[in-house]
Amino acid sequence: MPFSSLFILFTVYSFIGWTLETIYCSILSQKFIYRGFLVGPVCPIYGFGALGIVLVLWPFKNHPELIFIFGTIMTSVLEYAVSFLLEKIFKKSWWDYSDRKFNINGRVCLLNSSFFGGLSLLLIYVLHPLSGRLLAGIPETLLPYLAAVLVLVFAIDLFVSVRNALDFNREMYKLSELTDIIERKRDELKSSMDAFRDEQKEKLEGELSSLLEMQEESLTLFLRKMHRILDAFPHMRLQRKDKLSLRDRLLSYRWKK
Repeated sequence: MPFSSLFILFTVYSFIGWTLETIYCSILSQKFIYRGFLVGPVCPIYGFGALGIVLVLWPFKNHPELIFIFGTIMTSVLEYAVSFLLEKIFKKSWWDYSDRKFNINGRVCLLNSSFFGGLSLLLIYVLHPLSGRLLAGIPETLLPYLAAVLVLVFAIDLFVSVRNALDFNREMYKLSELTDIIERKRDELKSSMDAFRDEQKEKLEGELSSLLEMQEESLTLFLRKMHRILDAFPHMRLQRKDKLSLRDRLLSYRWKK
């Protein structure tokens, strides 16, 4: 199969995966959740997973039990690898299944893996045959141009999304630094309360008050700018061992005043 056809299928399956995950997470949250790392309505992990399953497991389409078993294994390996890479690149864990039974390091769990095994059956017996017929209806001369447009859109989306993730890290670091300064200033005021004269206490209290106002403004701006990422990955943590999600940790700053 030529690259242009493969990339069009990759885009289709990425969009279908985004749609399914968005619907599933929106139902659980009882509000619309725009899923995915990328800004556009695609989840590339589904595109890679779907193409991998089709290319490897299509010869076994007469054995649905093998499709389910190996589809479950392949997608679980892919999800684990993507979780590991995102954590290493962006210094945070984007999802965490530690609270679910039969999980592996919080990166994959039996429930999700079984769900992906079921999707593998749907892919082999319904989605891929349908996609193949739709693809065959597009004139061959148009396929390279369509694929080129999709590659360009994906490249732009990836650039913007990575920049947003790096901005997220940078703003989060500034907010954490500001919180550390506030904690040190509060400790300084508490430990030296008796030693300071009234005017010194008032100065420290004024500095602390200004820092708290700055923190509130920074936090409000951060939550407004980054709400899509925080909504899309509600269990995101700076470290997998953290007890609080990143959103809970941010909001907890307000209770430290």
